[in-house]
Amino acid sequence: MSDDLVFTEPWRDLRTSDPDQQAEAERLAHELAAELTPGHALHGQPTRVIAASNRRDDVMVTRPDGFAIVHLTWRGEAEKNPWPLVVYYHSVAAAQAAVDDDRY
Repeated sequence: MSDDLVFTEPWRDLRTSDPDQQAEAERLAHELAAELTPGHALHGQPTRVIAASNRRDDVMVTRPDGFAIVHLTWRGEAEKNPWPLVVYYHSVAAAQAAVDDDRY
């Protein structure tokens, strides 16, 4: 499903086999996990970082029921709800529109 998404500037596609991009995806996933607290909708949910924005501190993740764009705070610690802010997309088309418009 996520393979259908096309990322263009300002987004970086992190779904490749390039070791540097895989390391970046892992670093971003670690930061996301550090920021989530119990009660946050993404806390404890399986996610995978698939892209990052060059313009904002945002990442696109896959979720069992679709996608989400998450605005990371980069404090390296748990945040108070509603942080990190999240916008959910339940279809490839909706996620693609958000990436293409770069407004979410």
